[in-house]
Amino acid sequence: MSNWQQTTVGEIATGFLNGGTPTTSRADFWKGEIPWITSKWLGEKLELTTGEKFVSEEAVKKTATKIVPKDSIIFATRVGVGKVGINRIDLALNQDLAGVLIDNENYDIKFLAYQLGIDSIQQYVAMNKRGATIKGITRDCLEQIRLNVPPLPEQKRIAHILSTVQRAIEAQQRIIQTTTELKKALMHKLFIEGLRNEA
Repeated sequence: MSNWQQTTVGEIATGFLNGGTPTTSRADFWKGEIPWITSKWLGEKLELTTGEKFVSEEAVKKTATKIVPKDSIIFATRVGVGKVGINRIDLALNQDLAGVLIDNENYDIKFLAYQLGIDSIQQYVAMNKRGATIKGITRDCLEQIRLNVPPLPEQKRIAHILSTVQRAIEAQQRIIQTTTELKKALMHKLFIEGLRNEA
């Protein structure tokens, strides 16, 4: 690891974008084609390919929500603090999220996103939460998160290994979900109809 570089999110980011929630009193704000997400959209999968809801261009022009260009890191700074995702499409954010724009020529975005999810970084984020009602972290705190970054080829290899493991986990989760649903259906059938012993 001698050729790894110690850096911070602030040093590798090319920009940051905050989000916002368009008012629900303007129905036209919510009748668009721009994907929009909250922090609850993060966590299930690392890569985001659709929106939770959809907003209009007018909503983006006239409210605090911003469009984060695809292949950026989405980081939860308030509700669900510490959740991480990668947007594979352009999408807009609510106020609990920050878009971290990355130089994809020099950094592997999956490598960075996986690293942001490790225990030591998540503990740092948890320890730095502030606020009376909704606790969150500041932009400064996000920028100061320390990262260890190897040369790009090694970033890509590490990201590939972790992606392979992630796909295996997701496959197991699908099996568990299917089996759980089967069990529920079977229990309902058995407790309602019982075992029919036909001669």
